[in-house]
Amino acid sequence: MEASPNSRMSLDFSIPLDIKILIMKALDNLDHLDALSYSCRSFYSIRSSELWDKIQLFVIRKNTTPSMNAFLRIRRFKKGKNDSQLVDITPSRRHEEDEEPGVYLANRLSIRKTIRWFSKKIFKYYRKDAQDESSERYPIQPSSNEIRRLEDALLEFWFHLETLYEPSFSVAYDYGEPGLAYRLKRWALGADKDVCFVQPDVPVQMAIHESIQALLRPFVWRYRGESYECIRPSQSQMEIMCPSEYHKFGMPNNLMIMLGLSGVQEFLESAWRVQISIMNRSHDHAEDYCTGHGIGSDGAGLEHFTKLFDELQRKYKADLSSRPLWNGNSQTDKSYVYKLDLAPWNQGDDFEYRMAFWDDQRLKNWGYQLPESIDTTKRKRDDNPSLREKVKHGVCTDCLPAWGCLYSEEAIARRKARFGDDFFD
Repeated sequence: MEASPNSRMSLDFSIPLDIKILIMKALDNLDHLDALSYSCRSFYSIRSSELWDKIQLFVIRKNTTPSMNAFLRIRRFKKGKNDSQLVDITPSRRHEEDEEPGVYLANRLSIRKTIRWFSKKIFKYYRKDAQDESSERYPIQPSSNEIRRLEDALLEFWFHLETLYEPSFSVAYDYGEPGLAYRLKRWALGADKDVCFVQPDVPVQMAIHESIQALLRPFVWRYRGESYECIRPSQSQMEIMCPSEYHKFGMPNNLMIMLGLSGVQEFLESAWRVQISIMNRSHDHAEDYCTGHGIGSDGAGLEHFTKLFDELQRKYKADLSSRPLWNGNSQTDKSYVYKLDLAPWNQGDDFEYRMAFWDDQRLKNWGYQLPESIDTTKRKRDDNPSLREKVKHGVCTDCLPAWGCLYSEEAIARRKARFGDDFFD
């Protein structure tokens, strides 16, 4: 016979408090702990007691990864210092000290909250039926594996942002004479060789970067308007080759590097007047990332993340041959062959590697397909271009004539007449 609600309630209250605490401390993560605390009044009452913080602290300590510890070491080192001060400071043992329990818990809960905020945005951005009217009424509930896969990559991406605050990014991976960013990674991780927590999920990090750029871009375009005065940094004499590309990619990149993930969240939630003041700083800050500082011929933050992803792919080759990432909705008559020796961005237009944080079954339900075969042929360097080469600028149709874009049809025609077909090189 089914028990009445009253009998179930009395059974719940009959569990001794110490047993309830053991149950809660045995859980794997804070999501499960939250779910249990909302399951009934008996467990929920513990949330408002002095035991709650101690239980949270126990679960967090049990599941804190080396990546989280390294990330927090970087933040402790940077606290209260500006970029110019950081360049001349060497990390010391005092930056490795453990926080007080209350600070330890608050720091990790704050980071978790920020990462969860972005993961919800990214899941929505990459949802296959995001334009469907039902997507708002019936939001997707990501699986625990999807959440873990995306949020682990978000933490690592944030770690990279925390070390990219000075113009030596271009030598951050130069093992002969490492820049400050590289030294900080090694120090934070206690590593002699690698500069990543674990083998990074490069396609997922690329998806994160693209989605955050998409969140920032509407504000940048509104800031820019169509005024020539807003096109080039007011305090810089640098030549931005394509103003539209700078505002589409460079300025969002600079905002990410300047603010970090928590700062980007604050920016997106701020009033327009506050956003304008932040973008003024980012706009003028572009001179720190110009050609003179070794960032590359396009300068202005355009190459930061293409270089990062190129380096990660070179060191930790992403093998997605077992994933259903071929767009099955394609109307073209193509065979889906995964080329094992090529980077994800060189697999073909139908290969949507940025969807790699979704589970296989969900992708199959959306119409994605597994590769029909795997090609293990070794290819020449020219057949496997870097990401920077892959996104190399063609003809620009976005800039107004007055902006002086060097990739407009007229400018290209002039340079082509002068230098020939190889003027891009």
